[in-house]
Amino acid sequence: MRKHTITAFTFAPGDVLYYIQKGQVKSVTLTEEHLDKFEPKEIMDDYILKPNEKVEQRRNGKLVLWKAYSRSSGRIKSSINYYVGEFVYQKVNSPFVVDEKLLKKE
Repeated sequence: MRKHTITAFTFAPGDVLYYIQKGQVKSVTLTEEHLDKFEPKEIMDDYILKPNEKVEQRRNGKLVLWKAYSRSSGRIKSSINYYVGEFVYQKVNSPFVVDEKLLKKE
């Protein structure tokens, strides 16, 4: 038997997430809109923070975020309300990390 320790985060406005785009480290600062309890704004590319859910961090430092999928036609775009009953939510690996140093390993 092996014991696993899981790192999880609860974010607040002003927290910064980092990612790589075209070989350069970029950042996004979380706002109240990203953390809204009813209609959270996408962070980027349909990644969202699901209300009242802690965000897990994988061993490589990447965060596990949520994407919404319609029951009938697959993934939806973020301009549509994510929190309507016809959607299912899946945890997906994201490109985001909480510390820029974690991207330097790539």
